Amino acid sequence: MEVVPSTALSYPGSALAYVDDEHFAYIMGNGLRFADATTGKTKTFLWADPRGISAFDCSFKGRSVVVAVKSHPPVIKSYAWPSLELKHTLIGGADLDYDMVVVSRSGERVVSVSTSKNPRLVVWSLPGAGPSDGNAPGSPPTIPDPSGASGVGIMLAEIPVTLSECTAVSINPGDSNMICACGPEGIFFYKLSKVQGAWKLSVTSGDASDLEVPKSEDDESEATSSEEEDEEAEEEEEARRQDELSQTRGHFMACTWAKDNKVYGGNADGTIGCFNAETGELLDQFSFSREMMQMTASISDNEGPVEARIVGMFNTKTDLIVTTSRRLVYWIKLPKFNRIDHYASCYGIADGTPPSRISACACSPTYERFVVGTLDGTIHSDKLTPSEYNSTKPGIMPMTAEFHSGWVLCATTVATAANATEDLMATGGSDGTLRFWFSDSGKFACLRHYKMELEEMAGPSEDLTSVPVTMLATQPGHPVVAVGLASGQLSIVYVHAEEVQGSSKFVMSVLPLALLPLYAQPVTHLEFHPTKPWLAVGSADEGLLYVVDCSPTASFKVSERSNMKARH
Repeated sequence: MEVVPSTALSYPGSALAYVDDEHFAYIMGNGLRFADATTGKTKTFLWADPRGISAFDCSFKGRSVVVAVKSHPPVIKSYAWPSLELKHTLIGGADLDYDMVVVSRSGERVVSVSTSKNPRLVVWSLPGAGPSDGNAPGSPPTIPDPSGASGVGIMLAEIPVTLSECTAVSINPGDSNMICACGPEGIFFYKLSKVQGAWKLSVTSGDASDLEVPKSEDDESEATSSEEEDEEAEEEEEARRQDELSQTRGHFMACTWAKDNKVYGGNADGTIGCFNAETGELLDQFSFSREMMQMTASISDNEGPVEARIVGMFNTKTDLIVTTSRRLVYWIKLPKFNRIDHYASCYGIADGTPPSRISACACSPTYERFVVGTLDGTIHSDKLTPSEYNSTKPGIMPMTAEFHSGWVLCATTVATAANATEDLMATGGSDGTLRFWFSDSGKFACLRHYKMELEEMAGPSEDLTSVPVTMLATQPGHPVVAVGLASGQLSIVYVHAEEVQGSSKFVMSVLPLALLPLYAQPVTHLEFHPTKPWLAVGSADEGLLYVVDCSPTASFKVSERSNMKARH
């Protein structure tokens, strides 16, 4: 018997990529999940290797999916889409895992970057997947030699990199010989060319020294107070500050290509530079100034200033779409590159709280839609060109799907009290949420978020940390679920189904029944008695077993305790 997954209940905030106009993909566990861009429903999965995937990319024109496998040694595999038939295997290019892997627009080239142990950037050719490497860009492709289409990728060239971390890599869609890579050390432009019959890579660094640094709100007050300080201390402080500014100015988070070998690169300060990839020269720049941030401050929800930290960019020829970490996406008009035309925000998380941070974004191949993922486990999708928008009010990116934002640690089935509803499946995650899903459709039903105040925090109630849900059990014949927490507490909840008037639909909710502090260590075992309302609770770390009476008249009394360690 083969077990085939039908859906997924977790999104860890990892990279997103469109594989065609209707489906996007992201790494889930040790595989890739492909989902519908409109509904969020699972189309299929790719299990490339039991050890997992470190990076991936998709080529729409080449109809391929490229994944970097965490094998020993690591390899890159290229699959046809949508059949997911293995076409090529690329061996070498990394001693440990690949940090990044990208495929060219036509699918004939792959670029990999590894920054751990012998850091290097490698360019590969996939025989039979695109234009022959002997042809200049734009010339007619030759028919590949059948002996070359053996399924083994060809390493064309490699070059050492100075990046301690690779935050983005991009191949010029108009010329696959031009590559851009960036990270904390700057933005770099690589050119692949033939020298005396052999492929060689050359590199040019982008000149970010003239990029503006946005002023902070405290600059003015700091300048006033510094007049009263010792001159030597003031000079030391200024030198330290300039060093910090220089580091953030050169710390690039994202890059995207434009016409005429130009590249837009966004840094950690929220400043975007337009560079000449041939020379590294800074041609133009755009900064999210304090005034522009005030325009969007109304949606910060008292979470502090709206950050301009860039997590992704893509160029649609008419607009530069910039995704920032604080759930905001901006449209900057091109070619003027001097003003924000429109912006949108993520809303729609189930418990009413908007997601806190965007972690990834992707654009559909025909520039019709885009998708963003958040660290809260939500995925949002919207049209790339809004039909109507107001420059002073944010557009709303609808939520395509909501998942656990971390590992799913436990699961159980639940029979609902209402006969007209589907049965439910409950899952507990490392993100501190207990989520219920309809078993037949896989749709989200309701959730409960477990949080606790940290001991060192004596402040406001919002200073809470999520408590992972470690174990679940369902009382037979009842919509009652026992929830074991990493804090050592036992939560017991009731799943309530309320019929919507004038409809056959039901609204599900979670009602808390009890919260019992049983252990100082995580709850690791839960089991209901098959015929009686008794619940056995255990913690492997403490070796204690409790029995809780869950009958209506017992008020969840802990009726028995046994020290399992003492018996050994």
